[in-house]
Amino acid sequence: MDTVTHCLIGTFTYSLLPRVYKVKNLLLASIVLANIPDIDVLFAYTQELYLALHRGITHSIFLVPLISLLFAYIIMRWIIPKETQWRYATMYGYVVLLLMEHIYADVVTNYGTMIFMPFSAIRIRIPGLFIIDLVVIALLIIGSILGFKRRYKGAYSIAVLLFFYPLLSYGIGSFVEQSVHTRYAPLLSEKSRVIVYPAPFAPLYWNVIIEDDTTYYQTKINIVTQSITPLIQYSRLDDEFIESLKKQGRFFQLYSAFADDMLVITKRDADKISLAPLYTIPIGEKAFGNTSSFLEITLHEKDNVIEKIDLFPAIFLWRYDTPAIIVEEPFSLPNMSAL
Repeated sequence: MDTVTHCLIGTFTYSLLPRVYKVKNLLLASIVLANIPDIDVLFAYTQELYLALHRGITHSIFLVPLISLLFAYIIMRWIIPKETQWRYATMYGYVVLLLMEHIYADVVTNYGTMIFMPFSAIRIRIPGLFIIDLVVIALLIIGSILGFKRRYKGAYSIAVLLFFYPLLSYGIGSFVEQSVHTRYAPLLSEKSRVIVYPAPFAPLYWNVIIEDDTTYYQTKINIVTQSITPLIQYSRLDDEFIESLKKQGRFFQLYSAFADDMLVITKRDADKISLAPLYTIPIGEKAFGNTSSFLEITLHEKDNVIEKIDLFPAIFLWRYDTPAIIVEEPFSLPNMSAL
């Protein structure tokens, strides 16, 4: 999730504390702790390090119990007043909670999180929410107000809702995936892959990618109007071409993993190509809220040797000419009415 949401999570968690535990300086400490896992960006001073480190070891569920020992001690020793109801054990539990909330909030978005580091670099994702979710932000604000006013019944109800809301949204996404399988059955083969991931204002809107050996298809579903945007076709990059780029440097290996190997060409010149993860390309609109990146690669025109790599924010990606083909007009999806 975004930094604002993480700050609100810290504020909301603090607001749920009984009055006797709401001591001086702890609110600010809670907000800082809610963002501590993102400290990895301070060490990502190159593009390669950002791809390698972000949502890495500092987001590990195995690291949290260890670093919480240190943070709990710092808070007890130097941050909050000496004479309080807090004990080290309860502070330790509170710190663990704040750090785990951050990890959970990241896992339920489309961008994977390496929660099992250092034992595995696999990125875990339960894509139920867009990276910026206005419903979550609103609930956190309302819950914090209720908590500070000591209306704990309402505040704790919102806390339960915030936990289950991403999982419910993910369940809706799974239903959407099954609907896509039904609607596009003629396009699908045994090797085809259907990927459904949150769009802005999920769970009402969902982006869909259908992948086969040579082609990507992309569309967006609105479960309220039960409609789908035009199905857009992209040529899939040749596997041998992708592998040849991976062999030329670690950066492209990391970027390709970040993109789940779903790279498409967004611009082509004589000796230069621009690549982007397919899921960062807006579907018929500007990339609202999208902070992912696309890659511009300068190649030696004869043998495809990489001469230069530049990374740009995808918020500008809509300006580029994407070689796509509209293969179907918008239509209604009857079996979505079950929602």
